[in-house]
Amino acid sequence: MKVSALAESTDIDRTSTYRLVSTLESMGYVLRRGEDGAVSLTSKMANIADGFRDDDLIAQAITPYIHELTHIVLWPSDFATFSEGAVTVQVTTHKLSPMSVHRAVVGRHHSLFRSALGRAMLSVMSQKEIDTASVVAQLEAPNSQYIWDKKTIRKLIGDVRKAGYASSVGESEINISAIALPLRVGRVVGAVNIVFFRSAMTPQIAADRYLEPLKACVRRVKKALSA
Repeated sequence: MKVSALAESTDIDRTSTYRLVSTLESMGYVLRRGEDGAVSLTSKMANIADGFRDDDLIAQAITPYIHELTHIVLWPSDFATFSEGAVTVQVTTHKLSPMSVHRAVVGRHHSLFRSALGRAMLSVMSQKEIDTASVVAQLEAPNSQYIWDKKTIRKLIGDVRKAGYASSVGESEINISAIALPLRVGRVVGAVNIVFFRSAMTPQIAADRYLEPLKACVRRVKKALSA
């Protein structure tokens, strides 16, 4: 949540809210994201509250690893989770990448079925999780021109599992392609992608060049989250 939204929801003036957030940040209770200035809770907050969000802690844990990934591959990378029927970007490196034309990416929603991030998550879900996620996603997008029946979804997941990675070509954005891997640590945590211009290469070429660094990034994140 951004500080301005926090001020509005708490009915505290912005100056006081910024001061309170700065104090909490200096004490290690909150973290301000560099991408958009949004405020999230740290694990230290667990000492005084039980209601902190796992997504905030996971985003903090993954940030240094996808930053390192972008330094290696140059193309931007996103980490996203699935909640309330949408794949939502939680962390991005678009500002760090010389290959990106986007900046405001955090909070952007993608389709569970048409994005590489969503397809990656589906590929490691149990059948019960797939059925539940599919119903929720389609209820949240009732006006979609695409109908995703069980047969189509099974084929989609089968293709991802066979390839060893998820991909999309011009489906989230017409000129953008991506490859992605899921992140599962006991449960489906989310997915990490590498985004590139559709005209630059095919997903297969991207996988040939960048899948190993992407796998290494996911392994390191899993290790950090399991510690």
